[in-house]
Formats: sequence, C-alpha cells, structure tokens
Amino acid sequence: MKTKIAPKELWYGSCSYWTDDWDKLNVPDGQIEVTGPGGVKTKVRTGVPLCPVCGAPGFVAPVDEWMKGAQRFEDEGHPRYVEFLNANKETCLPRGFLTSYKMWIASQPVTG
Repeated sequence: MKTKIAPKELWYGSCSYWTDDWDKLNVPDGQIEVTGPGGVKTKVRTGVPLCPVCGAPGFVAPVDEWMKGAQRFEDEGHPRYVEFLNANKETCLPRGFLTSYKMWIASQPVTG
C-alpha cells in the first residue's frame, strides 16, 4: 500500500518542480510511518523535502490555496498559466516558474 503525506498539501520547489505525490520527493533524514485512527498509515516528514531532480528546497502549500493563486495569476493577464503548471507537474525547471512560463507561452501557437 502506497502512503502519502498530507494529501491536501502539495510541495513546490524553487526549481519549479511541484507535486502532490510526496513519495516522489527526496527527504533527507527520511520519514517515519505512523498509524492513526482506523489503522491508517501516514508518513511524517522528519527532514526538509527537496526536489528529486536537482535537490532544491521548496515550500508546502494547501492544494486549494495554491491552485486559487495560480488561477488569480492567470486572471491578472498571464494566459494559460494554470495549463502551463499542469503540463509541467513533476518537472524540474531550473530557470524558475516565470521564466519557464514565458518561454512556454512564447512557443505556443497563436489562436483566434
């Protein structure tokens, strides 16, 4: 059985890697598994999660707040930003979100 850490949280790194699958992150010092109510096993972080590709540190955010922020950014004049994020989930982009987004949007066909 695969276990997750805080299924309503996601991790995003300074390298643009983001995921809600905590098993894909590199966590120095490891993780411990605890058994909660009803025998549900949960992993608890004991170190700072790092990008599994480049080792960059990152941040934890509630999924709904992070996605609302992405939608707000798109609504403020950054077309297809949410699509860009979803297309690049679990991809290390060392240039960062904004530079990578600008490169991605410039490469997209013009519609309309």
